[in-house]
Amino acid sequence: LSYVFGPVKLGIVYTDFDGDGTLAGTDITRKAWQVAGEWKVTPAGTVRAGYTAADDYEGTDARAALADQGAKKYSLGYYHALSKNTILGAYYTKVDNDTNGTYNFHSFNTSVKPGDSAGAFVLHAAHNF
Repeated sequence: LSYVFGPVKLGIVYTDFDGDGTLAGTDITRKAWQVAGEWKVTPAGTVRAGYTAADDYEGTDARAALADQGAKKYSLGYYHALSKNTILGAYYTKVDNDTNGTYNFHSFNTSVKPGDSAGAFVLHAAHNF
């Protein structure tokens, strides 16, 4: 779900995962949501921000027996269009796992341990041909 008003675009995503557990006859569920937005501060510049929260697992699977498996993720960045096809950006993102949470940065190889918080500063460049 998203809404645009003037130079600001806001979006909300809600997920309700429901799947089979690791053993036959078990199930597992998890709910998560995200709110994100972008604000065109200049014709070429955009500020982007996002917040994501994931709940604990529930269900009959063994993974659901642990408490405090959720996590939160925060992101804030600036993107600048050099042309119609090329953008540069910089952003900071932080993952904050609960005591038994196992969330990680999207597309990063380094894992964030349960109960830990980690942040990353990212420089981004993209050109579409």
